[in-house]
Amino acid sequence: MAGRSKVVGKLDTIQLQHWMRAVKNGEPLFSRDPETQDAILLPMPLAISDGGGLTFTLSNAGTATWILRYRHGGRPRELTIGNYPDIGLAEARKVAREKRAEIDRGGDPAADKRKATAEAFRDWTVRQLIEDYREKTLAGLGNSTQRSYGRNLLRIEAKMGALAVSTVTSLDIVTLIEKSKATWTESNIVGQR
Repeated sequence: MAGRSKVVGKLDTIQLQHWMRAVKNGEPLFSRDPETQDAILLPMPLAISDGGGLTFTLSNAGTATWILRYRHGGRPRELTIGNYPDIGLAEARKVAREKRAEIDRGGDPAADKRKATAEAFRDWTVRQLIEDYREKTLAGLGNSTQRSYGRNLLRIEAKMGALAVSTVTSLDIVTLIEKSKATWTESNIVGQR
């Protein structure tokens, strides 16, 4: 993995703060060799293990994240614990210990997190899903695409906005397309989204 470093020993809060400040200021990152105390230039993006699968990652943009790496069923897994400094080193270690105990009992915390996220989305209404799409995807598209998709989103929201996403069927979508009286191109767009 790019950015993985062979820094030996446990991480410490002062070191993490120095790295964050260095990235913010566009400076290179250094660590000390524990035996010789020589400075070691660290590659970016950075991924350094604290031990026991807990890994501190730092992007070129300055986003720092705690990741727990483990194996389940013979396959590698990763669980994002959270961002640093929102979650400090001590808290990240505590969460990692709890999750490793869960793994030792046969659990798969990354799969559990994905299921919980999917469950949360199941309870969304079509209106909430459309709003999320507008914020995360539509805003990044070209102006003409935004207008075209925006018209279709308004049609969908007017007819199905209050429905729970989990209750929408393919028949609901076909009926919406047929009743929209849109051009073939726009009907095709509604059917694809």
